[in-house]
Amino acid sequence: MQRVGATYDEPGYLQVGLEYWRTGDFRPLKRMGTMPLPLQVCTLPLYIFEKATGATLDATYLPWARIGNLVFWWLLLFYAWKSAHHLAGNWSARLAIALVACEPNLLAHASLATTDLAVTACLVALLYHYQAGRCGGWWRRIGIPTIWFATAVLAKASGIVFGPIVLFVADFTSNCQAASWRETLRLSLASCRRLAAIASGGMLIVVLYCGSSEGPARQNLLRMVEKLPEGKLKNAALPAAQRIPLYVNAVDTIAFQVRHNLRGHDGVFLLGEWRPGKTLWYYFPVALSIKASAALLFLLAATALLRTKSLRNWAIAAAAALLLFSLTCKVQIGVRYMLPILAFAIVGLSAGLVQTAEIGRWRKALIAAVICLAVAWQAVDSARFWPNGLQYSNSLWGNSKQGYLLLSDSNFDWGQGLPELAKWQRQNEIENLDVVYFGADPLLKSLPMRPIAFPMMTVDRERNVLRESAGRHLAVSVTTLYGHPHCQTEAAAFLRSQKPAAQVGTFLIFDFTSGRTIP
Repeated sequence: MQRVGATYDEPGYLQVGLEYWRTGDFRPLKRMGTMPLPLQVCTLPLYIFEKATGATLDATYLPWARIGNLVFWWLLLFYAWKSAHHLAGNWSARLAIALVACEPNLLAHASLATTDLAVTACLVALLYHYQAGRCGGWWRRIGIPTIWFATAVLAKASGIVFGPIVLFVADFTSNCQAASWRETLRLSLASCRRLAAIASGGMLIVVLYCGSSEGPARQNLLRMVEKLPEGKLKNAALPAAQRIPLYVNAVDTIAFQVRHNLRGHDGVFLLGEWRPGKTLWYYFPVALSIKASAALLFLLAATALLRTKSLRNWAIAAAAALLLFSLTCKVQIGVRYMLPILAFAIVGLSAGLVQTAEIGRWRKALIAAVICLAVAWQAVDSARFWPNGLQYSNSLWGNSKQGYLLLSDSNFDWGQGLPELAKWQRQNEIENLDVVYFGADPLLKSLPMRPIAFPMMTVDRERNVLRESAGRHLAVSVTTLYGHPHCQTEAAAFLRSQKPAAQVGTFLIFDFTSGRTIP
């Protein structure tokens, strides 16, 4: 946590989270489209420290905020174990913990003060309690899942979509095993009623938790009342409109995220090509095939070949449904949005492997050996990239150090590379260093580097340099060079045609001095 620099979202999250504890003002969260729970968990220890000491903390305390995300990491490990145990017993549970704990993408996000791991853990907990309580009383069937649904939505706005999808698919998987179509229909109707109760109850909790607003919503309500004809109704409605709590914070935040997904970003970068103003329906399936560990993909393929039937469980069904839903998602800047797919796939795969191994003595020994080798393979991959798990791409797609040629943004360079660049600068005693940076790390202001942007730079074709960095070293973040609107500038195109002198984490170094070589 100390060695990885601040990612693009973390400084803003830290500031808004602390401000929420200090003032109770929800408006900054609404403007970011961020649900409050992960930010509150991560910044609560810092706020307690502020109250105890009277100090005012800033982004330099980010490593301490990141510790709060371990709550959701432990939650994910616990419910991955519980879910796999529910499906196939002890060995399935043990395998699920091993695969989750060694999965590079999950592990990378466990050490960041962000929201993606939080919603993943809450969704796994939601689906476990939903399935485990199917035959229980009201509290187990409705009450506990309602609380976990609310928790998933409070973790991230995508929970309002992901939650119903995984619950519906899990019910459908179980109902299809009924003895007759009439029984299937009866169970499906009962499931719809249960889903409606959980979703409505969960949203009520979310709305009340996020609180009321005194901003534009109040003004809009007062304007509506002012348009009423003069009389007793208007005279009674006006005081009520001034005093009644307006619980619209949650609705506004979720609406922001819906608009954001419908609009998408300025473009998408995939497999070495930047497509401005476009989205790709196949982005997430391809990105997951690049970012998921090779060991996990191998185990999935082997299990499907040996005994496809063993993968017919509600966890795999949930992963498949979310993968299908990802074809409609237009915010295509990282597999982090689809981390629940990896978690559910691991749980379902663990159960499938154990069930496959139960057929035959020799098969059991062989599968056990393969599983041990696969877990070791995955652990070595994670250790090899630690602590820079965001840069992981599996070996099936070639040189992992050049993963930035396949994917960008939070898949490789999320703005976290400044500490490594600063260390490299000190070791090589380089004074004249320009940096084209993608990120929001406040550390940049205190480093002996000169920030510069591609739109400000021009190419000197005669000397084969960028004029603004002539006689200097230039560090360029790979997202800006390949997967950003600025990559379309003349300066970026020129640099892509040059051979970098070095690669330092998420930066490529170009030497425009008088021939000095970089170690």
